[in-house]
Amino acid sequence: MTQHIIVAGSTGLVGTEVLAALADRPQYTVTALVRRLTKRTYPQHIRERTFDFSAPSDLDLVGTSALPCDVLLCCIGTTIAKAGSRDAFQRVDRDIPVGLVQALARHRADAVFGLVSAVGAAQPRGFYLQTKAAAEAAVTSSGLRYVIVRPSLLLGDRQEFRFGEQVGSLMLKPLFGAVELLGLSSLSAVARVRPIQAKQLARVLVAACLDHPTTAGNILEGQDLFKAVA
Repeated sequence: MTQHIIVAGSTGLVGTEVLAALADRPQYTVTALVRRLTKRTYPQHIRERTFDFSAPSDLDLVGTSALPCDVLLCCIGTTIAKAGSRDAFQRVDRDIPVGLVQALARHRADAVFGLVSAVGAAQPRGFYLQTKAAAEAAVTSSGLRYVIVRPSLLLGDRQEFRFGEQVGSLMLKPLFGAVELLGLSSLSAVARVRPIQAKQLARVLVAACLDHPTTAGNILEGQDLFKAVA
């Protein structure tokens, strides 16, 4: 039976790579939820669908015959600067994942929910990580099978400029280059904060949710995000 995959946040850095990873899996039907249709070209098994993430009527379709879902991959994320305020940031990074996971749990209790979170969410300090932790809590308490990935700095070609990530990348790349040369990259404390390519993170998320789903939940961070994906 063909499985139905929903991707939320498909126009972002990780979401774009998730769709790229799913492009080679024609056995799945993939629906990318977007606020506005894009001009991107996808394989036949991938389509876009306009969706209002703040509308209860749209959310209530998730997991029903109108919007079937066996696996939902949530790659939603923004910054406070782009959102414009803390409240607006929470509406994206907390409220959208919470709304999606609650809707899916109502209609498809056997589904899998994949969430892109952030390193540090397990012991959140500060507003950003507290928001991520709140989204994680909704996922882990939903009763669904889940996979949560907690990357550190994300590397890749963003369509938008993020000053903090650009500075972090410039500072950390030389440092982790030296770490690689010294053979220290496998140390857990080092791997936990090691920058990761969005493409690698997407492949890990897709493989964990589609190929190796657990009977309960799975949280991946640090060295687990850098293991080879078949």
